Amino acid sequence: MTPQSNRTPPAPPTGLTASAVSAPPRPPTSLTARMVLRTSIACAAVFLLAGLVLGLWLRYAFRSEFDRALLAKAQAVCALMEEDSNTIKFEDEPETLAPFGDASRREFYQVWDHAGRVMARSPSLHGADLPRAQPAPPRPAYADVTLPNGRRGRTVTLPHTPRPEEDRPGFKPQPITLVVAGATRNMAENLSETLWLTFWVFAVSTLASAVIVGWAAATGLRPVRALADRIAATGESNLSDRFDPDNLPAELRPVADRLNELLARIESALAREKSFTADVAHELRTPISGLETALEVCAAKPRSPDEYRTTIDRCLSTVRSTHELIDNLLLLARADARQLSPNLRPVELEPLLRQCWQPLESRAAARGLTVNWDLPPNLTIESDPALLSLVLRNVLDNAVTYADVAGSVEISAHAHSDRCEIVILNTGCSLTPAEAAHLFDRFWRADPSRSATGTHAGLGLSLCQKIMPLLQGTIDAAIEPSGTFSVTIRSPGRASGAPTSFEPTSAESNVLSSC
Repeated sequence: MTPQSNRTPPAPPTGLTASAVSAPPRPPTSLTARMVLRTSIACAAVFLLAGLVLGLWLRYAFRSEFDRALLAKAQAVCALMEEDSNTIKFEDEPETLAPFGDASRREFYQVWDHAGRVMARSPSLHGADLPRAQPAPPRPAYADVTLPNGRRGRTVTLPHTPRPEEDRPGFKPQPITLVVAGATRNMAENLSETLWLTFWVFAVSTLASAVIVGWAAATGLRPVRALADRIAATGESNLSDRFDPDNLPAELRPVADRLNELLARIESALAREKSFTADVAHELRTPISGLETALEVCAAKPRSPDEYRTTIDRCLSTVRSTHELIDNLLLLARADARQLSPNLRPVELEPLLRQCWQPLESRAAARGLTVNWDLPPNLTIESDPALLSLVLRNVLDNAVTYADVAGSVEISAHAHSDRCEIVILNTGCSLTPAEAAHLFDRFWRADPSRSATGTHAGLGLSLCQKIMPLLQGTIDAAIEPSGTFSVTIRSPGRASGAPTSFEPTSAESNVLSSC
């Protein structure tokens, strides 16, 4: 029987809550859905604004039409009026006065004289009074009122002077005030029906717009899906294929251009990686094969102590060269991964240069090289002494190795404003301008006779080019037609000040030991 475990489940990482750890990933949002949703919201907002404007305009139009009809009825009533001894009479016009009867009770009129005495009212009022403006307006005036029957209505107040009765010559009628009212229920119902119809038209239009936009988006995004399928089909075997921007919409052409540039960079990086792997394998295979051969020959039969010593020295030299190659590869890897953290500080240049030259002095003398120094005193630079020493030793070693026998090496430095320029020059260079373009490529060599495989792997200048930007400087190489090869190192510096001699720390000593 297996015992139960009492261990508690592991806690979530520091800084993350349990809900954050267990929260499910958000589902991807469709671009088509976004376009449809946002277009629908935009259409709804536009239709809503248009509906508000249309509603206000319809209300104004309905009311204006109602007021014109009300004024026409008031003028028709005025046309039938006659005054006789402060009494208002109407000509017999049943069609004009019929709406003011008792049956419908939707239209009303009332007449006052200038003193406010009621002179006439419609039968539909049943003795009630209509609201009257005080004082009487000089022109037709409209107002919203509550009618005597309790319904909402609208009135027009019209000043008028009736004509005298025909059998009263010389009688001068007095001005009167006529108020004609009508119920607005029918107008309100018609306006409401029109607004609802407008609302449904706009609602259906919004839905139709969403459907049309969805169809248009699905159709318009076909090139995007086709491009995505083409990207998904791109692999290591067909990195050389490129996207044709001419067959894509104008909006996708910049995407295709950037993808082509990305594919070119990826293809170039893979090619460099393959070449780098092959070069590393070749550079490591050669010294290991040499070690294997030397040891096999040494073990084939008993030999004298001197012969064993010679073989051991040769193997030790090969191991040291291989160790240097591996160290350079590690430094390049750290530089590529941005794991080198320079410690910039003032360093006096001349002692540093002479210290880097000291291990090469015997080799230079053996090859009969003439060394010329041109270093101003108290020239101080701002740099990391360990990393800069690595750069200087690689450049100096390159100059001693590839200078012609009995040639010369020149080491000079000059201060320019806040920059320091170090120039290391050697004679006897046979590179062409086309070959010079590859000087900073990893594992590049002009020909096998220029550098021995396993001894100089072609990583020195590549490593220098990676390190100098970390030191806020640059490195360049130039070849003169006369066969002079020069490397120029530019770094922050000054010509005077309190110089600081180079005393490496333990960490810097580890870096220098790998040079």
